[in-house]
This record gives sequence, C-alpha cells and structure tokens, in this order.
Amino acid sequence: MIDYKSGDVKPSAWELPRPEDVQLPLYAGFAVDGDLGGLVFAKVRAGDAEFAGRVGDAKATLLADLKGSSALMKIRLTAELLIDWRDHIEQLARDFLAGRAEVDPREYPKTCEKCGLQTLCRIPENVDLAQLDTNEDAESAEADDE
Repeated sequence: MIDYKSGDVKPSAWELPRPEDVQLPLYAGFAVDGDLGGLVFAKVRAGDAEFAGRVGDAKATLLADLKGSSALMKIRLTAELLIDWRDHIEQLARDFLAGRAEVDPREYPKTCEKCGLQTLCRIPENVDLAQLDTNEDAESAEADDE
C-alpha cells in the first residue's frame, strides 16, 4: 500500500502507544483482504523521491537494489505489528464511542504552547498534582531511610 506525499512524513508517526497518524495502519487493519506486502509513504518532491515505511520484504516487493542498511530493510512490517495497530485502533474507537476524550498531550508542554485554549484546559493542574505526588513520595522515602 503506497500513500504518495509531497510533504515531510515519517513512519515513526505510526509508533505505538501514541501514534500521530493512523491512516495507513487503519487501511492495513480494516480495508485490506489477503496478504499485505507493506505500507509506505512515497515521498515525491521536485528532484527527489524516496520510500519510507514498513515492508515485509522490501527487496522482493519494492526495490530490488536496496542496501541492507536501508530503514526499509531494518524495520520490517510484521504480522504482530499489524495486530497491534488493529487492536490499538479498535480501542481508540471504543473510547470514542464511550465518550472518553482525555486531555493528554502527546508532547507536553510543546503541544500546549501552540494550543490557545489554556483558559479551558486543566493540564497544568494535573501536571502540578503529579509533581506534588512525586515530591511526597520522595519525601516519604527519605523519611523511611532515616
């Protein structure tokens, strides 16, 4: 399965447990019947083209002259990864249907810097509470040591 892109995309966006982009894993898990050789982005830019993704056997199905050092050769698509993606996407769907929508920024505080909804957000309160719990645990451990 090939998704043609002109922008900067990376298969690391599919990494669990917090994928940024589930489009191709979604297609792989729910729209493809039969064997799937791989999932790749075809990065197409003026004067430059490359593949990036996960392929079972990249030399046999994508490019015969790939070097062993290529990421396409090193990080392969496996049946286990496909199952993990499918399970994760199904859990996301169940959470959505159940009305669960936790505010849990993937890259705190970087995400929050660009948000603009700070007056509605309770992330800083949760972070402060987590830090307070950590400090109390550390103080308790020190008291136990004495």
